[in-house]
Formats: sequence, structure tokens, C-alpha cells
Amino acid sequence: MKIGLRLPQTGKDHATKENIVHLAKEAENAGLDSLWVLERLVWPINPQNPYPGTRDGRFPDDWQYILDPIETLVFAAANTKKIALGTSVIDMLFHNPVILARRFATLDVLSKGRAIAGLGIGWSRDEYEVSGIPFKDRGKRADEYIQILKQIWTAFKMSVQKGFGGDLIESKDTTLGGNPAHMVTEEMNPKFADSKMGSNVKALEIWTIGNEGDNRWYDIIFMAPADKYDQYLPIVQKMSNSFQFTK
Repeated sequence: MKIGLRLPQTGKDHATKENIVHLAKEAENAGLDSLWVLERLVWPINPQNPYPGTRDGRFPDDWQYILDPIETLVFAAANTKKIALGTSVIDMLFHNPVILARRFATLDVLSKGRAIAGLGIGWSRDEYEVSGIPFKDRGKRADEYIQILKQIWTAFKMSVQKGFGGDLIESKDTTLGGNPAHMVTEEMNPKFADSKMGSNVKALEIWTIGNEGDNRWYDIIFMAPADKYDQYLPIVQKMSNSFQFTK
């Protein structure tokens, strides 16, 4: 089982460079596996799609202030040496695939192969509207998007024709820079983490730990195979209760 923490990138009082450095170093020193960030574009006052994580459907208040996910990971990479750095998740359709591929590759190079590209398609109509991206057929376009990323990260070139889909981008054969640090081949998939969880994976359990008075509160994100979830959960809870933060 691997355990990761979400970096404090949300909330004006929490999302500070001091908190990010503190948590990143403490997590690495404790032997944890990974650090994670999320992506949100807007905080709608009256969301068209209710947020499933709250009773009233409103977005969490701390999402009104949020740091960019990849830039936050680059900063964390500069202050750590071995802990993995992942997005959970980047809503891929809000980004140009060529530019996003370069950004992830840059993170991977600067972190010496520690980047994990966690990708999703999003669910908020408000975020699609502010991005100028159609909500319809997002699944089909996401399939094409992933193929483009894999071309860039494996073959280091891109060829997207109308017969392939071409809803996102159409191009002749093009050689591209921005190769990941872990030089991937067609037989070796990039470190990909998509947002789909199969039926054999039990839902996330999220709770918060921290110290009163110093504004250091962090989410622990736990995911495990369904048949091992109940076995591992008490272990992780015990660890979270004993997790110590230093000034």
C-alpha cells in the first residue's frame, strides 16, 4: 500500500510557500510515497452541477483561493528529492494538449522522473463555460487527448488526422520537444493515472489532520483495493493520529 498527501494549495491562510515546503519535506522524511494537487478553475456562487462532496452542493469555501497545480508541484520538486508528485486531477480538456504535455514533461525533467499525470474530464458545467469548451462529447475528446499525449511522450512526435478524430487538433507529422525524464517507449506507458476507478477500488476516504493555532491542516487521501480497504484503513488512521508537524 502506498500513502500520499495533498499539498496545501487551497485556502488563503493555508496555501503558502511555507506550508507547502513544510508538508513536502515532512512527508518525504516520513517515507510517504507521494504529494498531490487538484485543479479548480472557478468557484460558482450557484453551481449548475452540485458538488457531491458537500450536503448543500456548494464548492468548498477554500476553493475560492487556489494555486495552480503544476506550478505548485514544480515548487515542491525544488524542495524535495525523491517523493512522487502527482495531479489528482488535471481536467485535460481545459488545456491545449501540446502545451500540457510540455508542462508535465518539464515537471518530470526538473523532478528527475517523479511526475505522475493524473487526468480527468471534469464535471462542472461552469468550468467548461468559462473555458469556452463544449461539455458535449467530452469523453470522446478525452480519448483523443490521451492518444495525443502518448504520442508526444512516447514517439516524441504528433500526427493527428481527421480520420483519427481531430476534434482537438489536426496536424501533419510534427516532431516535438518536451520529452519526459524517464524516456518512455511505445512498450512502456508513461506514468499515467486516469480518474476512472474500477469496481475493485473502494472510494476515497478523506479526513483532515493538523495542529491548532498554527494554521497547518492537511488532507490525507486514502485509496485501496476493495477487499483490502477495511484492513488498511485503521492502519492509516492510526498513522494520521500520530503524524507530527514541526514549526
